[in-house]
Amino acid sequence: MSVGAGPVMQDLERLDHVLTRLVRLARLPRVHERLVERAGVAIEPSAYAILSRIEEHEPVRLTDLAQELSVEISTASRQVSQLERSDLLDRRPDPTDGRSSMLTLSPDGRRVLARVREARTSALHEILSGWSRDDRVRLAGLLDRLVADITAFVEEV
Repeated sequence: MSVGAGPVMQDLERLDHVLTRLVRLARLPRVHERLVERAGVAIEPSAYAILSRIEEHEPVRLTDLAQELSVEISTASRQVSQLERSDLLDRRPDPTDGRSSMLTLSPDGRRVLARVREARTSALHEILSGWSRDDRVRLAGLLDRLVADITAFVEEV
């Protein structure tokens, strides 16, 4: 589909620019450092992503987790092993497949994840303190819609 020129193209270019800046900001190491400092925990960004995905889908197989994170199984396995050694994850045999195991959050993993989420929410409260409730609700709704549309775009065959 051709976008053409004019106001539509200008809007899309501006949106692309803003989204690029937002993603860059979100990935800055100092953003994560501030959040985990507020949370009072020591956790890497990749560990937070793993804990979040496991919580969303638990119990989950390592292969499914790797696919969800778009990483190689060996990478996911190495990261999961570290989280398991840190007592943030539990690994149990898969009742339907003896060769596989299922991953769940440990009580410590739930606590760490909750503390980081609380710090993230607190940061958003601070960042959006000058916004009206209507603006915050509108932003959340538009972002939900954008995520759904991007998901549909990515999943198109």
